[in-house]
Amino acid sequence: TPFISQDVYNKIQRREAWLPRAWHPGYAPASPIKLLTALAGFRDGKLEANATSKCEGIYRGMECHVFPGIHGDMNLEDAISQSCNVYFYRLAEKIGYQSLINTAKFVGLDHNPTIEVPSLRDKPIVPDPEWKKNRIGVRWTLEDTFNIAIGQGGLRQSPLQLACMVARIATNQQHFTPTLLHKEKHQEDKGPTLGIDQRWLDEIIAGMQKATEQGTARRCKLNGISVAGKTGTGQWRNHNMNLNLAWFVGFAPVENPEVAIATLVEGVIPQDQVQGGLTATPIARDLLQAYFDQKNAKLVLSNNQ
Repeated sequence: TPFISQDVYNKIQRREAWLPRAWHPGYAPASPIKLLTALAGFRDGKLEANATSKCEGIYRGMECHVFPGIHGDMNLEDAISQSCNVYFYRLAEKIGYQSLINTAKFVGLDHNPTIEVPSLRDKPIVPDPEWKKNRIGVRWTLEDTFNIAIGQGGLRQSPLQLACMVARIATNQQHFTPTLLHKEKHQEDKGPTLGIDQRWLDEIIAGMQKATEQGTARRCKLNGISVAGKTGTGQWRNHNMNLNLAWFVGFAPVENPEVAIATLVEGVIPQDQVQGGLTATPIARDLLQAYFDQKNAKLVLSNNQ
C-alpha cells in the first residue's frame, strides 16, 4: 500500500502541490485574452486592423502597463505586440461587454477542456452582470468591461484552456479537443471556424508573431522557426496576498502550426515581480526549442536508417 509520511504530507499541503495547476481554472488569464477581444471585434465587424487608436497611458481612469509612459498611435498588430491596454479598452468600449462574453463562450472558455483525468469541481469563470450581482451585490460598470477585455476582473481560466485557445486561433477552428494520449497522426476533425475571414485572423497572428520578433515576447525567438506569442502579467489573490502571475501563450511554426503552448509562473510572495515577458516567455522558448530539437533528432535518425 502506498504510504506518505505526515511530514511529507504537510510539505505537500503547504506548497499546495495537490493542485493540478495545468488544468486548474483558478487563474486570471491576463493579456492573452486580448487576442479574444480582437476576435470579438472582428466578429462584430467593428474592428479595422489598420486603423490606429491613440494610447496616452491612461483611458477613463484605467492605466496602460506603460503608464506614466505612452504607446502613442497603435494599430492592431502593434497593440498585440506591445500589449497596449488602452487600445483594448477602447475596443471593448466600442463592442460592449456582451460581445466579449459571447465570444469567450463561443470558444469554450466557460467550461473545462475534457482530458483523460478525473474532472475538477472548479469551473472556469466568464463573468457577466448577473454573476457580479450575485457574487458582489453591485451592478456591472464600464470598468468591468475594460477588465475582462485585458483578462482581469472575474475571469478565471487554466493554462490548458489558454493553450486550447491559441490552438483554435492557429487552426481557425471553434472546437479543439486536447488529449493526453499520443497518436502518431492525430488530427482534429474539421469543424466550424472562428467565424471571421482568414485574413482577419491573420492580422491577429501577425501581431503575435511581431510580439516574438520585437515585442513583449521577444525572448521567445527560435532560430529558423517562426513563433506566434502573447505575454501577460496578471494579478490574483492567494493566502490573503496580492500576487503576480506571468503568462506566455503561443504556437509554432506560424506558417504550419504543429504545437501550441501556455506557460504560467506564480508569484509566491508580493515581492516576486514575475512578468510574462521576463519570466514565463524564456520557459516557453526552452520548451519549444526542446520540442523541435527532439523532432529534428528523430528526422535525422530516420534519414540515417
